[in-house]
Amino acid sequence: MRLLSHQYKNIAAASTEIINLQSIVKLSKGAEHFLADIHGRRISQADSEAANGEMA
Repeated sequence: MRLLSHQYKNIAAASTEIINLQSIVKLSKGAEHFLADIHGRRISQADSEAANGEMA
């Protein structure tokens, strides 16, 4: 509680931040796409974009 009191001016501000953080954690995660090359190796979308010179 002391750590929170240094960062937030009152209970309402600390409570608001806790609620915001909880909602961020509960948000659905982005989808990951996986491709396979002709040899069957898995390639993530980030790897594929990096190989093509694209930025994620």
